[in-house]
Amino acid sequence: MRIPDIAVKGHLKWTRSGTVWATWRLEGLPKGLGGSDLNEQRRRVHRALAHSLVGEYMLLGLGASVSPDDIANQMLEGIDVVEHPLWAEEVLLAMDDFDARPQGRREYWISVPLKAMSPADQLRKVWSWANNATRESLALPLAEPPAAAVAAALRAAAKVEEALPAQFFPRRATVAEQVWIANHAMTRGVYDNPAPARRDSSVPQGAARLSPDAHMRHTATAKSYPQPHLDEGGQSDPRGKLSRVNPLQNRFLKVTNTRTEITSYQTLMTLCGSPSGGWEEDLDWIGALDDIGVSADWVFRVQSISAREARKRNARTETNLADQMDQTEGTSVITGRGGALDQKARDLGEFHHALGATEREVQIQATLIVAVGGATPQDAMDKARFTRKYFADELEFEFDIPVGGQEALWWAMWPGDALGRIVREYAELTTGSDFASLAPLTSTDLGDSKGLLFANNISNGVERPVLLDLWGQVQGNVSGSIGMAGEPGGGKSVAMKIILGGVHDRGGRFVAIDRTHNKEYGHFATSIDQDHSSVVDLTVPKYSLDPLRVFGARHGASQMLTLFSALLNVAPEEPEGIFLHRLLNERRAAQSGLTSTGRLLWQLNEMRRTDPHADRLAGLMELYSETEFGAVLFDDTLPPLDLNSRGIVFLTHGVALPTPEELINEHLFRMLPMEKKFGHAMYALLAHLSKEICWSNPNELALWAVDELAHVTASPQGLGMVNLNLRDGRKHGAPCLLASQDARDFGDEVTRSLIKNRMLTRQTDRDAAQHNLDWFQMGFSASEENVRTVTEGLSPLGPGGVVPEGRRGEALFRDARGRMGKIRTRISRRPERALATLTTPGEKRPSEAQKEAV
Repeated sequence: MRIPDIAVKGHLKWTRSGTVWATWRLEGLPKGLGGSDLNEQRRRVHRALAHSLVGEYMLLGLGASVSPDDIANQMLEGIDVVEHPLWAEEVLLAMDDFDARPQGRREYWISVPLKAMSPADQLRKVWSWANNATRESLALPLAEPPAAAVAAALRAAAKVEEALPAQFFPRRATVAEQVWIANHAMTRGVYDNPAPARRDSSVPQGAARLSPDAHMRHTATAKSYPQPHLDEGGQSDPRGKLSRVNPLQNRFLKVTNTRTEITSYQTLMTLCGSPSGGWEEDLDWIGALDDIGVSADWVFRVQSISAREARKRNARTETNLADQMDQTEGTSVITGRGGALDQKARDLGEFHHALGATEREVQIQATLIVAVGGATPQDAMDKARFTRKYFADELEFEFDIPVGGQEALWWAMWPGDALGRIVREYAELTTGSDFASLAPLTSTDLGDSKGLLFANNISNGVERPVLLDLWGQVQGNVSGSIGMAGEPGGGKSVAMKIILGGVHDRGGRFVAIDRTHNKEYGHFATSIDQDHSSVVDLTVPKYSLDPLRVFGARHGASQMLTLFSALLNVAPEEPEGIFLHRLLNERRAAQSGLTSTGRLLWQLNEMRRTDPHADRLAGLMELYSETEFGAVLFDDTLPPLDLNSRGIVFLTHGVALPTPEELINEHLFRMLPMEKKFGHAMYALLAHLSKEICWSNPNELALWAVDELAHVTASPQGLGMVNLNLRDGRKHGAPCLLASQDARDFGDEVTRSLIKNRMLTRQTDRDAAQHNLDWFQMGFSASEENVRTVTEGLSPLGPGGVVPEGRRGEALFRDARGRMGKIRTRISRRPERALATLTTPGEKRPSEAQKEAV
């Protein structure tokens, strides 16, 4: 059999039968986790699609590879590799990794045979068929479609296009895409060129509707396609006589691309049975084809008629059934046939009731065809056998491999092929609403279309890269902030350092607050950029955080006032508070040459003989200046913090903080030891410093990162600063990167909702897991499946209490567009960066750092 195509012009295809087909590329709808309203939205949009199309159409879900070059271009977009060589090196190593482990995704199309819009259009269709048949019989070249035929086809296609739900972002297929579909069918399972690039997700939906003039310039003919040579059962292969004559041993189709001479062995299956009791709405059994790790293509051949027409056609069936029941009356007890007829009558009644549920309801006859391929017949048949067994044992769906029907099924997956006998034989009868419950056009894509490489998407059996474009989110009026919640050891710190490193390598800046005793973020910042990073240890400082020295007298005076009001426990309305406020007035501070804390203390000492307020304030300041942690404020010999550093880390290990009870109880707060007062005041200062640094240049990305966030939000000032940064940081190009064991630490309820990028790591405590799930997505804690996933299914501990290497870094991720899935974070492929990123004691070895352990 020859290919049915005669000419392809844009998204239109003229076939030998005279029928014109139109094809659109579709975006899969986001798939939600258990209990997500995304699943209901998915079904609703699929229902709109089923109700909008009446007639014949094909839905195609084809597995495609992703080119490493495309991924590299996404990672490099907007980055000058000369200015950022570290990122260029990272991209090259990632390409090597993707070459070794190809990435994949499922691409969707819908193809529709167009109806004649007028008698003239119908006449053109008949004339086209007759003309093509005549030319072929006379060995004449087939003619290109005339302008009138193109215009008529465009009018008919426009009607279909209007019916396609906008949520699928339908875009007219290109000639290259239609040729790719044909080539893909011939090399299934052995070789696959990446699908042509899809429309960028940032392009507005309206831009997906190409103008006819721009869309129809290129025409492809049958010569553009390689001719396939089909050999059912592989009769041309050298084999023994017994295996050659036994069709049950040869359930495959040998497909040879005659242009490239690539041979693919394929097995084609059709759905022939489903669970008698139906299936749960959230059961994405079509998606299981991706989950089981077998590369498979699927096609639905659909015939749809209106409910009114269906009721007319089914009236005869109802009459015949009534006659059969009358004829078997009295004999059903003996033969048992009456019970079967009763069941048919009940099924028919339920079907009629479903057809009348809505005026838009339709009757659908759908045939599902699934194809797998391999380099040898055994490869194809083994994959088919595994797929059939999995669906039968786990999901109670039955697939048949029709003997002698492999070639017919292969052609049935080709857009433009007419419905054949075998497709009709395996058609399942249902309503549009029930068909929509399959929701086959589903995507598990996560992240952004460009940016830093953050993780692998492991939502199903086909891994794909997850990119984060925080600057793009900010520019697109999205917060860009990231929140991570989970228990210690679940991978939050590693994930944070992956993001911080990527932001730095791509030209951004970061400020982090690190309270760990091993100073992990300080070591990380120094290791990635020793010349342009500043690490400030509050107890053993190398830099001064004196606001007057860091910001200058005018701007630093207000910061100093806030600091000493908290440090010296001086209320603004108290005499000492009023005195301090006058002394640190911005204008007066600049005029009096108030250039450092030491200078401030000198001025107070000059006034302490005549002013008791100055005497008390000077005495308190001297007490702090003499402590081990006073140097970071009072030692004028230390260089001030360089605000132009590309990476700044404040180390707060050993800094004591008041308890929540001490903060609430006024008496207890006044009795705080100096260490806790210092810690309370310094955290407020660090929050202010971070804001000032990150907000200083709105034209570049600056990330404020805090791990174990509770130690910042424990104070009202720290909590207020977190809320402020989450609410207003986007305006200044300064999103937040926050991590905590409990998501309730991420500011107040309103502020927590502003975090669009959300990540949940392992949390074995059930109560904490439920709180984190409700922040991840409202209502998620009600799903036992979700709770089990977080408590047991993310980076689970192995028998020795250690997470296996292949399971480290697992998390649930919700991206800025609200899409959800499961990821595994990716450490850098550069050994020195991997060493700086890993935090677990005993694992910082070069051999381990190069593995994808997290």
